[in-house]
Amino acid sequence: MSDVVDEPEDAAYGGRRFACDRGEHSSCTHLALPGAFRRLYGDRYELRSSMRGDDALCGCTCHVDCPITVDGDATDWPQRCTCNGAQSRVRAAEHLRTEGEPDLAGLLVKLPGEVYRRRQARRAVEKRAAGNSIEEVVEIIAEEWDRRGLPTMPDAARRRLADALLRPAGRVERLRLRAAVGRDLAGLPLRLKRSADKSFADLTTDLSPSNSYEIASGKGDPIEVVVDAGDAELGRIAAEGLALPSFPRNTTVELRQPSRETVEVWGRPRGKAPIRLGTLPKDSTALFAQHLAAAARVGQSCVVTASFARQADGSWHLFVPPPLTASSP
Repeated sequence: MSDVVDEPEDAAYGGRRFACDRGEHSSCTHLALPGAFRRLYGDRYELRSSMRGDDALCGCTCHVDCPITVDGDATDWPQRCTCNGAQSRVRAAEHLRTEGEPDLAGLLVKLPGEVYRRRQARRAVEKRAAGNSIEEVVEIIAEEWDRRGLPTMPDAARRRLADALLRPAGRVERLRLRAAVGRDLAGLPLRLKRSADKSFADLTTDLSPSNSYEIASGKGDPIEVVVDAGDAELGRIAAEGLALPSFPRNTTVELRQPSRETVEVWGRPRGKAPIRLGTLPKDSTALFAQHLAAAARVGQSCVVTASFARQADGSWHLFVPPPLTASSP
């Protein structure tokens, strides 16, 4: 018996077929949700009758630059649609087709072996790391992970591991870290509440889905930001990236475009004035042009999840993922 998709029925959204009708422009599939679900899931799920024939296109101005809008024809959706929400739905559908239902029993069998291979890969990197630069250790990590068939680590994660191997913490530093973790755990409930409330204090505006345009992240090589801010400012923002500041990884930053060739990256430490963290390299600004223009047309802040990595010399580096496109993995 096939599964039945219970959404999106028009009644569930008050007759609104598009995310743009709710102000959630970065989530809009451009094609009406019933038509989008039929094309993406029709071969896998039994669709309710109310979802079977709606191929209307959203008329919001955030879709102006999409080739589907230019053609005025939804025939080639999603292949030619470049909208953020459409590509997110496509990725979710592809993941469902390739992964299928989760095999918990298989996962329990597979997980110990993967943990063992990770441990072996780390030991191999430790043996080879001595006398190498951080860039060389990053490459060694990639080689050892690939040799053991492990999932590829993001560049920022490889840099963090390389930094930890080249600058191992001493006894005093380990004690300091444990104390910091204790403080962070004590404040975890409040930080989680702030995250759930979508009131990100590291930005200039409240970032609820109805007033921010969040760019979906592709899985290509991250783009390193040309940093203007000092290490102290970057370190404070990095430490606020997750619920536990002792493990700085990701945080939400805002992209602004003061000119055609310049894309600025903005954020701010909690309770401080906003600061410009840096700019994207000029050869990567075109990747974000459609999303920045879409956000500007609907008066929303354009945001993306950035990653921080610390080098062996103690300096912070900031990375932004490329946007998800039709060719992104």
